[in-house]
Amino acid sequence: MTRALTIVEWKVIKDYLASLPSDERYYRLRFILVLAYSTGLRLSELAFLKKRHLKMFARAGESDWHWELSVTGKGQVTREVQLNLFVMNEITHYFQRRGHASFAAVPADAPLIAALDAAEGQPTADQPLGAGRLYEVLKDFFGDVADSLGKDKYEMAERLRSASTHWLRHTFATHALHSGVALEVVRDLLGHKSLATTSVYVTTERDNRSREMERFGTMAVL
Repeated sequence: MTRALTIVEWKVIKDYLASLPSDERYYRLRFILVLAYSTGLRLSELAFLKKRHLKMFARAGESDWHWELSVTGKGQVTREVQLNLFVMNEITHYFQRRGHASFAAVPADAPLIAALDAAEGQPTADQPLGAGRLYEVLKDFFGDVADSLGKDKYEMAERLRSASTHWLRHTFATHALHSGVALEVVRDLLGHKSLATTSVYVTTERDNRSREMERFGTMAVL
């Protein structure tokens, strides 16, 4: 079973998220999903991130500033993961929800993903959400999405019940390649050492294309 969410499954997840109450749990969950899906970071990498890991840079020949994350992954190897404007807006908004007046006012050691007070559901003064708890938050959420599906979507529900943080890493890679992002770019963002490791996600897309062409083949029947 592939551990990448399909486009349809990802839409189901987003639709369910949109139906939740707009409380602090919602905004944290929204941020976690956006960050994990848009970067493909590992669970440990997500939990370790702090504001100081956000860096600004200018692309060659351009005057505008852009953002990236300095991420230390397996083997203590550091890589840069570039962020789009949508993700940066989500980061800024999430910090504001946690009580910071502006992005500049956020302390350098503030975690990107914060814990919530168990009783009140409020941020706990920029205390980090540990990797174990982050895993549980997403597992519980995927389980809730699965429970919301009707009996006619049993297979999708079972897949979502199996989903975890690492599924979002696979989903990032698969969806990025499907959208036309170069294999070499996906390799570098994931922190893979070789294209061979990243190429496994291309196989998933090849399978999808094969299924589509099978369906299209019926059009040729005379």
